[in-house]
Order: sequence, then structure tokens, then C-alpha cells
Amino acid sequence: MTYLDVVNKVLLRLRESRVDSFTSDYAQMIALFVKEAVDEVELAWSWNSLNTTVSLTLVGGTASYSLTGLGNSFIVDVVWNETKDYEILYPVPSNYINGQSVADVSVSPVACGIYGVDANGDPKLVFTPTPSDADTVTVYAKTRSTYTGATSDIILCPWEPVYYGALWRAMSEKGEDGGAMIDEIYAMFQ
Repeated sequence: MTYLDVVNKVLLRLRESRVDSFTSDYAQMIALFVKEAVDEVELAWSWNSLNTTVSLTLVGGTASYSLTGLGNSFIVDVVWNETKDYEILYPVPSNYINGQSVADVSVSPVACGIYGVDANGDPKLVFTPTPSDADTVTVYAKTRSTYTGATSDIILCPWEPVYYGALWRAMSEKGEDGGAMIDEIYAMFQ
């Protein structure tokens, strides 16, 4: 479901006209209510729809890898070496990574942590010891919906609680609905 889909559902419930874009001030406000509801819903539960993976192919002598596509709001659940079938310890503190010898090259890394971002703003995962083999590693993570303001932005979590959360916010701002009580909509959101 897209942000535009939910915005239009809220607008219809408020007896307002559907929109094709967020150009009007009112549509922008409803889109922000949807964004706030998405944030609250995604933080409220460990939704399966937020699960994602990032696959990395390690290169001998390279310790740092960008996690492209995770954005800036994510939680890493597990880092798994697919080639050798074992879990890589995550997260380890930066002083552990920094305390390892640069010359310490192993067949496969045993620990890793996220330290900084690359030029694109993607998080950097640093392994220790520095790998020497071309192992495949999978990072299992939970991410969040990205809202850029585009009508095509996708909502990853279930849309129903998002709809009720945005509707409750919009009804509270409007001050009336002429039908349902604000408390009833809030209860449905909860």
C-alpha cells in the first residue's frame, strides 16, 4: 500500500476529495499524519513485513562493507556466514574492532559491528578479523518504511492501523467528523 492510497482513504472518510499528489496544504498535512502513524505502528511491533536481508560477498583483505538499502533506521538481527554456515558475532563494541591487529587476517571473520556511514549515507559493517576468503554473508535486519514525500512511497507495515492512526490525527485536527467519535477512532487505532 502506498502513502497516496492511505491519504486518499483518510480523505474519503473525512468527506474530502481524493488527490493524485500532495500539492495542496491539506493533502500534505494528511500525508504527514500518515507518516506519523507509520512511525508509531512500525515501532509498536516486530512486524514480519519489516524483515529484510542484505547479501554481501566478502573480499580478501577488505574489512568494511556498505549495507546498501537499509537506510538510517534499522535493527540488525543476525549476521550469518552462508558459505561456512555459522553466525558472526554482532554487535561488538568499536574498541574491540579497533583493538584488533590490522595484519590479523583470518580465513573468516568472527565478529562485526556498524561503524559510520559511506558517502551515500548507507551504514558500514566492519568485520574482524579481516576476511581472506570470498565468503557470502547475509545480514538479517528489520528496516522501516521510507517516506520521501512521493506518492509512490510504500508503507511496509500493515496499513489498517496506519489508516486509523492517521484518521484519528486528522479528526483531532479538524475538530469534528459528524459521524464517529474521535475516541472510537482512537480505540480502533490502538
